[in-house]
Amino acid sequence: MRRACTNPSLCPGDGVGPGLGKPCRIGSHWRGRIGNPIDVVLVVDANVALTASAQVGGWAAFEGEELVGPPLLWPEVRSTLHRAVAQGKVSHELATQALIRFDSGVVHEKNPRGLGQEVWRIADRLGWAKTYDAEYLALASLLQTAVVTFDRRMLKAAERLGLVSEVSQYPL
Repeated sequence: MRRACTNPSLCPGDGVGPGLGKPCRIGSHWRGRIGNPIDVVLVVDANVALTASAQVGGWAAFEGEELVGPPLLWPEVRSTLHRAVAQGKVSHELATQALIRFDSGVVHEKNPRGLGQEVWRIADRLGWAKTYDAEYLALASLLQTAVVTFDRRMLKAAERLGLVSEVSQYPL
């Protein structure tokens, strides 16, 4: 998906990206792992990762996007899948397949310098005692990009922080 850059001076040519590693308000333009231009970087939370991983082709909705998550995302996804198996909500086989799809490398871990301090600042600003959800918001803030989540609390927080939060355009 191509989106117009809100700061065309940072994007070469027509202002539609991709840029050369410089951020814009909609997404950080940079090159993916194989050197292909990436138009938009999105931070995905565990709810989105679980939903997309639970179905064959679930990640197709994000084709062309660079998906990232904070280090917390991986244990959160594993724990939720394991708990669902233990509670009999999903079979071991289905959970294993979801975990394989998640671990396929669709989402890349990002742990930029200052993430911990930004997490703390955001949790303080929002009045949250726990910092788990602030991990996703802090990463989006540092990367100057959007969070994709189904979590209403996080959606409201993202809006409050001025972070674009997208979910409806990705049919999962």
